[in-house]
Amino acid sequence: MKTNELKDKAPIDFIELEVVEKEEPREFHSGRLCNCTGKDDTGSVKITLWNDDVDKVNVGDVIKIEKGWCSAFNNQLQISAGKFGILTIEKKGQAGSSSDSSKSDDLVQEEDMR
Repeated sequence: MKTNELKDKAPIDFIELEVVEKEEPREFHSGRLCNCTGKDDTGSVKITLWNDDVDKVNVGDVIKIEKGWCSAFNNQLQISAGKFGILTIEKKGQAGSSSDSSKSDDLVQEEDMR
């Protein structure tokens, strides 16, 4: 499925998107949520991440949602894995790996100073 095929109140069998934006997570009474924007070659869509998925997904990652759900909120389509869907990281983005490498560079520099 592609973003241009999404419809309000409709299931998503399978969609693969690159995460291009991630907002700050929010805490609420029954967990955490975070909104992201994902894109494919036909357009972009808001993605709602819940609980453990909030920390798992980063900008630049390519994610796959299976058995998810599409709905409209404030006249804008958004998708989520929901309770019964599966969100997997197909490819980690460069944003995550570059910050990891900079941390290791800092450690090397610190050890060199000793």
